[in-house]
Amino acid sequence: MTVPESGHAQSRRSWGSRWVLLVAGVVVVVVVGALLVVNPASRQSSSSPLPLRAAGEVALPGDGSRFDYASLDAGRGLLFVAHLGASEVIEVDVHAHRVVRTIPNLSQVHGVLVIPALHRVHATATGDNRMVILDEDTGKVLHQSATGDYPDGLAYDPRRGAVWTTNETGGSETVIDAATGAVRGTVEMGGDVGNVAYDPTSCCGS
Repeated sequence: MTVPESGHAQSRRSWGSRWVLLVAGVVVVVVVGALLVVNPASRQSSSSPLPLRAAGEVALPGDGSRFDYASLDAGRGLLFVAHLGASEVIEVDVHAHRVVRTIPNLSQVHGVLVIPALHRVHATATGDNRMVILDEDTGKVLHQSATGDYPDGLAYDPRRGAVWTTNETGGSETVIDAATGAVRGTVEMGGDVGNVAYDPTSCCGS
């Protein structure tokens, strides 16, 4: 048989519950305070400045029309910049702070990607719907490969030795042999394709 509690007993249980909640609240506050002491960086504002500094300046040739992608060969300190508005790629030595050469006649060049292991630079000549392979050492055109409409971004798959181009308005990706420039195939994506990236951690099949 259940016996109803008296008013005093209910009051004691109510205050007991309040004390438990109060103690729990104090513990939470103490734990949070301890975490802030242990990790003071968590109190810093998200607007804290990045640890960057100016290393130098390089005057680029041509006008100030649109620039697009850039790609760095970190081992050699060579930066390749797509000057879309001038239809050229500019090669810059970031150690010597000087322009090495300008590679012209790359119509509306958007994407540029250097592959140091192959000593090749790949660029999308968007105005001609082509991907152009350049010799990294001389800037000479080695191969030209047909793509879909409006090739834009580039990604390199070293496992398969392939470069992927995004054909933005064509809604497709063109897969090209990174060394020979031979077109391996086209993947229809069903919509505008802006860029592409290679994820080495999720690749498994052949």
